[in-house]
Amino acid sequence: MKKLLSIVICAALFLSLTGCGSDSPFTDEQKQIQTALEDSISLTWMGDVRNDVTELWRLSECVTSDDITAYALDYYKAYFTSDDEIHAIINFGLNTTNKLSVFGESLMIDVYDYVSGEEHDAATLFGGALIQSYIININSGEVQ
Repeated sequence: MKKLLSIVICAALFLSLTGCGSDSPFTDEQKQIQTALEDSISLTWMGDVRNDVTELWRLSECVTSDDITAYALDYYKAYFTSDDEIHAIINFGLNTTNKLSVFGESLMIDVYDYVSGEEHDAATLFGGALIQSYIININSGEVQ
C-alpha cells in the first residue's frame, strides 16, 4: 500500500512540475508548418523581441534566397497567435529584415535592408531602408 501511495504521489508531483500538456501557444497544425519552415528556409523562432514595451513583437531568423512572399503566409499560419502581433523575420541569406503585421484580412509585409545587430533591441529593429512592401490576402494567398 505504501509503495502504491508513493507511486501516486510521485506521479502527481511529476505532473504538477511538468504540466499535463505543453506550455506552447502553438497548435499541432502550427507545429507541423513550423517544422516545414525550419526544413525549407532554415527558420529559427527566437520569440519575444528584447525591450519591446508592447509585448507584441516576435522575432525569427532564416537563411534563404527565397523572396518573403514565397513563405510569408505559411509563416503567418505557423507563428502568429494573435493578429495584434508584429513579427520580424531576419533573412541572413538576403540581408533583409521583414516586418509582418495584419490589417483586416491582409498580411502586410515591409522589407527593409538589414542593419547589423538590429535584432537585439526593439528600438533598432526595422532601422534599415525600406526596400519593398507587399500585401497578401490571408484567405486567397493573392500577393499585391
